[in-house]
Amino acid sequence: MEPQAVWFLFDPENRPLGQIMRTGSETVPAVGAVITDGWGWKRAEVIAFTELAAACGFRRFRVTVRVLA
Repeated sequence: MEPQAVWFLFDPENRPLGQIMRTGSETVPAVGAVITDGWGWKRAEVIAFTELAAACGFRRFRVTVRVLA
């Protein structure tokens, strides 16, 4: 399945943690959801998100996460 959204990840101190592509039921972030396999971390919990303007057919989100491991 082709990616449908891109999440731009930040920690609670507003430091960038990279981006990830999402498809299907994981397209829209959910507060409390746990994501895995980021750059430099293995697990993180979504604590907030904002939808940005779409670009090139992708939904885009700014997602704040708390790194768990």
